[in-house]
Amino acid sequence: MKYLFILITAVISFQCSPKLSPDAGWAHKRWVVTEMKGVPVQQSESRRDAYINFDIADKKFNGNGGCNQINGNYTINNSSINFMK
Repeated sequence: MKYLFILITAVISFQCSPKLSPDAGWAHKRWVVTEMKGVPVQQSESRRDAYINFDIADKKFNGNGGCNQINGNYTINNSSINFMK
């Protein structure tokens, strides 16, 4: 009975704790755009697909959509990413 109480308490604690930051492995990866405003984006399965990268050390991002580039700074809070020039 004692162990059951400890197990239930642990499960409740983990489910109630808010996630304060993204997983550690999310940065320094090429994030390819697959959908925009609910519409699927056609993929070529090559390096020409629209993408975005995040540099967590400098809080910078960059990306490319074919002939258009995007870059700037970003901040993260509990539930969103904010992009800046």
